[in-house]
Amino acid sequence: MCFLVMSALVTIIVGCAGKPQPAAIKTASAVQDSAGETVNVTLKGADISWDDGKGRKVMDARFAEFSASGTEARANAELRNMRADLYQDGKIASTLIAPRVTVDSGNREIHATGGVQIKSVTGASVTANEIVWRSRENKVEAKGPVKVSIDNITIDAKGFEADTALKHAKFSGAEANIK
Repeated sequence: MCFLVMSALVTIIVGCAGKPQPAAIKTASAVQDSAGETVNVTLKGADISWDDGKGRKVMDARFAEFSASGTEARANAELRNMRADLYQDGKIASTLIAPRVTVDSGNREIHATGGVQIKSVTGASVTANEIVWRSRENKVEAKGPVKVSIDNITIDAKGFEADTALKHAKFSGAEANIK
């Protein structure tokens, strides 16, 4: 039972799309509760990858710690100190850095909180309290306060929505400063 639940919890993160990619796990532990139903799992120092089911990368991520608890029917997972390369059309589009991340593998979403940064390969960067990346929709949503920097322009906003490469964006409650 313990191994089955641990496998299910790891699959939440690793087996999100296409062929599941094995996690490169440095240390792992699992604890089964006294009733034999709930398992707590901790992984330290792991890498994960998602693809789009057609062999194109969607995300490569590294994180310091993954913790999860749950039963065979339902699990909750959280990653800490994650750095992820996010891909758009098979090419790296941006890098997300976050202290705390939860993953919704069913919807292929990452919800990052705690002072999140996302930097585009084009040079644009976003800092926000929380960022949600929806890989299937190729969409990044940030909630405030949000600070967007592009060259010599800084935009402060309450909200922000863009594609993964941060090329096409919408703002709510925005104010721009040109230096």
